[in-house]
Amino acid sequence: MGDFASIATLVMFVIYLIGRFITIKKNRVIVDDKMSLDISEEEKRRLNIVDVKTVGDNPDNSLFITSQNGIYSLSVYHLLYDEGKNRLLHKEQVFEYSFLNVEQTLQIEVTMAETINNYELTYFTWDYRKITIPLYHNLKNGIIAEIAQPKHTYKSVLYYLFQ
Repeated sequence: MGDFASIATLVMFVIYLIGRFITIKKNRVIVDDKMSLDISEEEKRRLNIVDVKTVGDNPDNSLFITSQNGIYSLSVYHLLYDEGKNRLLHKEQVFEYSFLNVEQTLQIEVTMAETINNYELTYFTWDYRKITIPLYHNLKNGIIAEIAQPKHTYKSVLYYLFQ
């Protein structure tokens, strides 16, 4: 009878782990932070803008990122492509912003390409997920958050497993 109880406990634990991994996988697609592009002066006054960063020469767009739960290690990278082979050659960091607290906004002045992104923004969330945003115009509907690409890191998987 003791062997049966041990096997049943092991099976229940495996089912629990499978359920946790499914929950983690589904949680990946949620991006809590607010992202806006070229907003009005009235909307801009309502934001708690803590810093303005300029990327590239003669930027013509303003990207506003407002933290909902904390943003860590926000970086913008300049991407260099090999046009003949159609692949990324080099990724060069333009700037890094260490921490953006809850309801704080960072304004980034940048030129947003229409098709191929020359710049990429990455940051880590409070739950250790890595968010990557290619900085180009979303020609479908203009919503920047829709092109954000959240990914789990090893730390985020461990965080959600033992939460």
